[in-house]
Amino acid sequence: MPMCSRFFEPKAEFVDWCKKTHPDADWVDCGAGQGYVVKVLREAGLSVAGVDLYMCDDDLVIDDMIAMDSAMFPFYNGMVALMCRPCRGDWIHATIIKAVENGCPMVYVGKQSHFDKDLAPLPYKVELVLSDIGKDGENMWLVTK
Repeated sequence: MPMCSRFFEPKAEFVDWCKKTHPDADWVDCGAGQGYVVKVLREAGLSVAGVDLYMCDDDLVIDDMIAMDSAMFPFYNGMVALMCRPCRGDWIHATIIKAVENGCPMVYVGKQSHFDKDLAPLPYKVELVLSDIGKDGENMWLVTK
């Protein structure tokens, strides 16, 4: 099994925003890696599932990771999709499109340097919500129809 790295370590502002804006939603962390963000949000009282195509069994911090391509996940209205510091690949656009077209807002967390490739080409409303929400100065955008 591959060793997973933790790319996003959220600050309290990230968790507070998630709790305040969508407290009753079913959250789905797409490309969840070890499940670290899932664990943090669950500890804050949110309902969160972790989805990742490549299971990191030796490094998991949750015991119920869903092993699948997040672009194939059955998103539905009432969910909030979450993508934090994703590794590169076509799955990013495919997952965002699938979530948004199924009525789910996508919360995307990443570095400003990835904005043009990951978010700018999409035909959706992309709003910068918070800046400097992780230890590496990540920003958070909300992607909606």
